[in-house]
Amino acid sequence: MAFKPRYKYTQYAGVNFKKHWLTGTIWPCQGKHDMYHVEMLDKGLTCDCPGFTYHGKCRHITRVGAALVGHKSFRAR
Repeated sequence: MAFKPRYKYTQYAGVNFKKHWLTGTIWPCQGKHDMYHVEMLDKGLTCDCPGFTYHGKCRHITRVGAALVGHKSFRAR
């Protein structure tokens, strides 16, 4: 059984994903054990980590979203 792709709309960010100049950008994010990738698409942000695949949320997208809007809570690893 294949899973449908999930997209996270970071409403707090106020970012319009459609035709955004960063659409198509992939950010590498270090997880606890592996490297994951967050990608900005027209529909929102997506991540290839197991947490996002199964639960629809993850810290990787939270970090990228925070970096996009310049939150002080963003901590680069």
